Amino acid sequence: MSRKRYNTSLTNRSDTFVYFANMAASGVLPTHQRYVNGVPFTQGRKTLKLKEKYIILLVFVTFGTVCFGAFFYLPDLRDRVNVKEMRKQLGKVDDMIFPGAKDRFHGPGRGKIMRHDDEEHVDAHKIDDRMRLNNKIEFEWERQKMAEAIGKRLNMSKGDALVIKENIDKEKEKMIEQKKQEAQRKEEEEIEKAKVVKQDHEGGVGAQGGDPLDADVNEKRETVKEMMKHAWDSYKKYAWGSNELRPISRKGHSASIFGSLSLGATIVDAIDTLYIMGLKERYKDARDWIATSFNIHGSTELSAFETNIRFVGGLLAAYALTGDQMFKEKADMVASKLLPAFKSPTGIPYSMVNTKTGSSRNWGWASGGSSILAEFGSFHLEFVYLSDITGKEVYREKVNKVRETLNQLEKPNGLYPNYLNPRTGKWGQQHTAIGALGDSFYEYLLKSWLQSGKTDSVAKKMYDEAVQAIYHKLVRKSASGLRYVAEYKSGRIDNKMDHLGCFAGTKIGPEAFRFDGTSEAKAVRQNEKYYILRPEALNKYCRVEGGFTGIRDVYQDNPPHDDVQQSFFLAETLKYLYLIFSEDDLIPLNKWILLLWQVIQNSSSFEFLSPDTYFYSKVP
Repeated sequence: MSRKRYNTSLTNRSDTFVYFANMAASGVLPTHQRYVNGVPFTQGRKTLKLKEKYIILLVFVTFGTVCFGAFFYLPDLRDRVNVKEMRKQLGKVDDMIFPGAKDRFHGPGRGKIMRHDDEEHVDAHKIDDRMRLNNKIEFEWERQKMAEAIGKRLNMSKGDALVIKENIDKEKEKMIEQKKQEAQRKEEEEIEKAKVVKQDHEGGVGAQGGDPLDADVNEKRETVKEMMKHAWDSYKKYAWGSNELRPISRKGHSASIFGSLSLGATIVDAIDTLYIMGLKERYKDARDWIATSFNIHGSTELSAFETNIRFVGGLLAAYALTGDQMFKEKADMVASKLLPAFKSPTGIPYSMVNTKTGSSRNWGWASGGSSILAEFGSFHLEFVYLSDITGKEVYREKVNKVRETLNQLEKPNGLYPNYLNPRTGKWGQQHTAIGALGDSFYEYLLKSWLQSGKTDSVAKKMYDEAVQAIYHKLVRKSASGLRYVAEYKSGRIDNKMDHLGCFAGTKIGPEAFRFDGTSEAKAVRQNEKYYILRPEALNKYCRVEGGFTGIRDVYQDNPPHDDVQQSFFLAETLKYLYLIFSEDDLIPLNKWILLLWQVIQNSSSFEFLSPDTYFYSKVP
């Protein structure tokens, strides 16, 4: 643009304003100009555009944020210097870089470097040294003061007084040591005292003996006894005091039913088997451990049912066989821990109980927090017997309340469902089975009648009615003519029978088997094919060097093991096998009642009728 045209175009001020405004808006010219001799002259701006201000502000904010984040959020590596990691990086040069490092990093805070010049951290070593020095100075000062006092009182030199003081200190140390020894001696005396047997009676009739006259039968009996020795000795070697044994891993094992404590479940559960088999030394080891070591201290959550049948039942069986007071006292102690489980509006006990607080609950999976029929129905025999021998009626009262509640309830189709809500007294899921969740309830009804000398008519009536309903509703016949007891679930028949409901001998049977379609007494599902040492079979598939183990699939020639030697294998399986190959005068069945797997004396003589025989006598 020429200067002439430029001047010509600026004919008035308004045009000039519009022209320059348009030029500035298009980004060609700055908004301010100075003129020298009529010629425009560009100069530096006195202010920044708003956009430029925002850009500069953003730069400062970003820089500040980075600095702030670095200061507050980046890790303080000074506190994370790990000596062990440095050792890995630098090799085995501990003593070159950190002399004596092996001796300095074995306590709380090991692996962390202490900064002795850090004002925020106090050097624990300096404090410890200072305290020891102060203690030494104070001790020496007291020693000197006492020596001077003794010297003044006895008119002797300071040196002689120090000698006397040293002699006094030595005598004091001797007294302290004597007190320790005395406490230890008393403890040992208590242990020995606990080992002394005090009998209430001479033991039950026919508790030992029963040698068979037939050589072949006796050989089988001795084989069972050898199996017991193998199982027991392996437990003692690898898991003594633990609840159970892992025979393959060769270490102790426990389960949630035992809580967090090592209660020696195998010892308590199996002691009557040891006694019946005449394994005297092993029995004494078990008896002494129970007398000196078995207790339930502290807080843990136990299965009330399992604790009753394994511990209370085991102890009562030992008492019935021997008359040893200690077993009665221990049984009373354990049973008293279970009483809070019965504190429900209906008297039906909860499944789990805390041994310290007494708080109780049910399994979460059990039909909306219900109690389980086989569990709350399997206290009667032990609690009634415990009341008989201790005179404490509270045990009998608890189980009679359970009986009373059950009698008042209507049974759907005459059947007892496996679940009952202890708060409302209403049945849970409509599931009836004589196997798992229901089995021992029916067993205890019949045996309660037998225990009473056939005077408990209520138990007999409940049993008869339950068996009749089971026969009419659940007994089925397979295509090949096998008779079995099915399960009832929510209005339909489930053609499945559990190992727990099986009274016929087999080889090694699965935990459950079905009669569906082409399945004829066969486990179909993988979680039904296992065998956990229930009493039927054994040396070939379950024996290992470290004891006996359950197997996971009975249909495999070389089945995988579960690595658990259950306590009931010694208490139940081997006891039953031993009794089968013994004469009838060993645990005569007109004098004894077999619990789930222990034995207790009957209150009076009766003509014994086994629950299995009695059940099937009702079936044409």
